Amino acid sequence: MVKNITYLLICSTVVGVVFFTSCKEKINVPPTFDLTGEWLPDTIYKNGYRIYYLDSIIEDKDDNDSTIVWSVSSGPLLTIRLIDSTAGNFVKIEPMRNQTGNDWVDFTATDPMGARASKTCQVYVIEPDFIFNINDTQIGRNDTIIYIKNNRIEYHLVNKNLLQWTVNTDTRFLRCDTTTNQSNIYLFAEDTVITTGALFEIYDPENHVYFNRSILVDIH
Repeated sequence: MVKNITYLLICSTVVGVVFFTSCKEKINVPPTFDLTGEWLPDTIYKNGYRIYYLDSIIEDKDDNDSTIVWSVSSGPLLTIRLIDSTAGNFVKIEPMRNQTGNDWVDFTATDPMGARASKTCQVYVIEPDFIFNINDTQIGRNDTIIYIKNNRIEYHLVNKNLLQWTVNTDTRFLRCDTTTNQSNIYLFAEDTVITTGALFEIYDPENHVYFNRSILVDIH
C-alpha cells in the first residue's frame, strides 16, 4: 500500500510539474506602448500630413512587431490610413482640407493571441509657420525689417535642418546670396532707398506641407 501511495505521489508531482510548465509556456504577455520611442507629436500642419512608424512605439515580449495587428480611428477632423509594408507598420494622419482645430486618434495594437493595448492621442491641426531670427532676435509675421544700404542681413531658421526653401525678391533692390545653404539665408540690400519685400517659399518634408512667409523691407 505504501509503495502504491508513493508511486501515486510521484506520478502526481510529475504530471503537476508538466502541467504547470505547459501552462506557464502558454501565458501571453500583451503588447505595451513604449513612450520612449517615436511617440506621436500633438501637432500637424493644416493641408499637410504626417507618416509615423508604429513599430517604434509598441513593445511585445512574445511576438515580433510585424505580427501586431493595428486598428485606428479618429474624430471628424482627420483621415487615417494604415500602411503595411515590408519596412513595417506605418500610419498616415491627414487633416481635412483647409481645416484647423483639435481632434483625437485612437490606436489599438493586437498580438496574434488576441491580447491588446490601446492609446488615445490628442492632435492639434495648426497653421504652418516658422520663425526667423536676425542676430538672435525673432522676426514677427507683421514686422518690417530695416536694411542698411550695401549691407548684408543673415537669417537663421528654426528647424533649419528640416526645411527646404526658396527666396523671391525684386533683385533690383534686394538680392539673395546664391551660396545660401539650408542653415542660413543671406540677403543684400542694394544702394537704393526704397520699401520692398522678400517672399520665402518653404517646404517642410517632415510634415509634407508647403507654405510661405513674406517680409516687408525698408532700405535706408
